Amino acid sequence: MLEQLKCEVRDAYRTLTRYDLDRYARGMVSAIDRQSGRIVMQSAKSSLVADLRGNVIEGDSIPSADIQAHLAVYHSFDVGAVVHPHARY
Repeated sequence: MLEQLKCEVRDAYRTLTRYDLDRYARGMVSAIDRQSGRIVMQSAKSSLVADLRGNVIEGDSIPSADIQAHLAVYHSFDVGAVVHPHARY
């Protein structure tokens, strides 16, 4: 399941470019596997897997503030993914 989630997050990240949503700066995409308690995050240069407390399990170059922001959304809402584009829209 986690490997599939990594592929889905990577594909979603590429969609930001396809729709020109990252013209000014690269954004981030994450998705959660609530069963395993893991999130997968993808940015322009890296990806990571973290637990629901923000502890990085795999990878490490995404700022902890971004990890915490995505986790706050997952803890507050019943969503499966977060897209964080940097765009003028």
